[in-house]
Amino acid sequence: MKPLIFLLASLLSNLPIFGQVYSIIFKAETFTPSQKDYFLGNIIDDRPNKNNIGNIINERTNQSEEAILKGGIIGGFQSLIVQKKTQNQQVIVIRIKALKLKEELSSGRFAEGKFIITLAFERQKEGGNVYLMENTYEAKYVRSLSQIATVESVVRKGIISNLQNFDDWIKKRGGKVESLAKKIELKVYDFVDDKPSDDTVYYERKLTLNDFKGKKTVLSKYAGAIFTSMGYNMEVGMKQGVILVKILTKTYMATQASWILENAKNDYTLAHEQLHFDITKLFVERFKQKILNLDLSLEDYDSQIQYEYLQSFSELTDFQEKYDGETQHGIDTTAQAQWKLKIKNELAGFGF
Repeated sequence: MKPLIFLLASLLSNLPIFGQVYSIIFKAETFTPSQKDYFLGNIIDDRPNKNNIGNIINERTNQSEEAILKGGIIGGFQSLIVQKKTQNQQVIVIRIKALKLKEELSSGRFAEGKFIITLAFERQKEGGNVYLMENTYEAKYVRSLSQIATVESVVRKGIISNLQNFDDWIKKRGGKVESLAKKIELKVYDFVDDKPSDDTVYYERKLTLNDFKGKKTVLSKYAGAIFTSMGYNMEVGMKQGVILVKILTKTYMATQASWILENAKNDYTLAHEQLHFDITKLFVERFKQKILNLDLSLEDYDSQIQYEYLQSFSELTDFQEKYDGETQHGIDTTAQAQWKLKIKNELAGFGF
């Protein structure tokens, strides 16, 4: 009976085996981030087909069979990552965009394989994650059918290589990438005109009658007009994980759009127009005060600053109209004197 049993077992071992699944079990090698300011958190499988990672060629049957990671895709990845969670770490989300193993039989004795993995890394934030970078690793190999351990080695090294590339990226660029910033610092300065021109006068001196170079508008019934406004430039830099925001505020008048009639060119008219200029400066100082008191968001600081600017600009326009209305464009000398004192006192509160 023993020879018959042996013969039957031999025949069965040579029959095709259908529906087999090869489970890849990772060895002891793991990945530990060298940069301690981030933590690899959620792992998301974005692949359309999440059932397996591809196929291998079975040594006994020479047939293709499904390949999976022991513990599943997420569990398999997590088994390779060794890290310690601490406070103030930035949580990084890993998205598996591609993970594909494909083997084909070659010469009846070998398996030609290709492995490709693409991972995208994001910083986890409330309101939506922020994309950081993406990396692809690709490997081709040839193995004898008996060297099944090659498959585990290729897949493991591919995953770890991808994680290591991200770690290197953080080391080289992390402190310079705004989306990885930990805090924000704001500094505000007045714009300094290094190259004065005839077209624009900045609030660095008192106005003179010669600064009014424009021509009277056809419909105007007044003795003069000044075009004065406010603005700002924003410069943004990064240093050691800190967003450095520099605001340069501008208070200016456009000479070609400002004018005074010849018969009205006197100190009183000039003083009325100068006060328009002073009012613009006052609202620039108020704008500076507002943004310096803001609790700036790392994600939306530019919008916060822009909002305060637009609010200040709108308030400035209303205030200028109120000034002209109450002084009757300077005709009411008593109101003019009151406004002059009012603006002088408010500017003094800002050190002017």
